[in-house]
Amino acid sequence: MGGLLSSPGELRPPVAASCACGRCQLLIHERPVLSFKCHCSTCLRFRSMKPLSSVEELDTHQPNVGLFRRSAVQIVSGEEALGSWHTRGSFPFFVGMDRRYCVACKTPGVVEYFRDCFYRTSFLGATCVYLGYVCPDAPELRDFDFHVASQSATPGAKKLMQHDGKRKFGLISGLLAIVAISFVPALRRLLLGSGSRQQVEKRTTLF
Repeated sequence: MGGLLSSPGELRPPVAASCACGRCQLLIHERPVLSFKCHCSTCLRFRSMKPLSSVEELDTHQPNVGLFRRSAVQIVSGEEALGSWHTRGSFPFFVGMDRRYCVACKTPGVVEYFRDCFYRTSFLGATCVYLGYVCPDAPELRDFDFHVASQSATPGAKKLMQHDGKRKFGLISGLLAIVAISFVPALRRLLLGSGSRQQVEKRTTLF
């Protein structure tokens, strides 16, 4: 599987995606470099703008987030309907993100960009998309690789992730895993490979 330096695989035909109201339309031309669920407080606040179908949705529905190579995600229409929410991550990375959402239906994570020149350049112009919101039914993009900031997950999310078989990273170790797998895809097996779930959780929750 490819990373930021080589294609993870072309999607033929491209996968169509959109916000809930349909104003913002995307085409996704490649598979993500990796896909994860982030449980940090910043992502939780950002997701809280979405109109909820039930009181449990924010607690239990953490959408998978795809990291895509530059130009893999095309905004077909509705870019003028996207609002921008700037965030700054915590120590030690302080990653700045420009998080776009539909101002009409408040679908968060339609597309996200690295704000800072250092990260934007380091990740070669990569883009993030909340796949769980904009194309939840696309079978090619439904699965995800691991959890980030699992210790900060909501009670409902912790119950759901308990037996999902996905690796559960802390915040720092999760961000390091994103960097490592993005540039050295061969590390995917090492970081996400075999081992009992209890052993994995014991190792990763130390971070």
